[in-house]
Amino acid sequence: MYFYLTSLHCGGCHVGFNNTWRACCGTGTYEVAIGCNEMTPFTCPNASTHIFWDSFHPTQAMNKLLADSVFEQGITKLFGK
Repeated sequence: MYFYLTSLHCGGCHVGFNNTWRACCGTGTYEVAIGCNEMTPFTCPNASTHIFWDSFHPTQAMNKLLADSVFEQGITKLFGK
């Protein structure tokens, strides 16, 4: 999972992420903003284009990519496809 995250950080545009270095909420760099939600000032208008919601939590789009990747790798290991 770490390798997957770092590879997206370096070139996430191929899967729809336009902003791979700044989080969607807070100042987007180092902190987890208290009460960070869609109504918080300076929150990005489209979280699906970011890898992280804040400095710690992945966005829903990133969580889906991670889950799909883990599931696909697990199926391959279980069934050898």
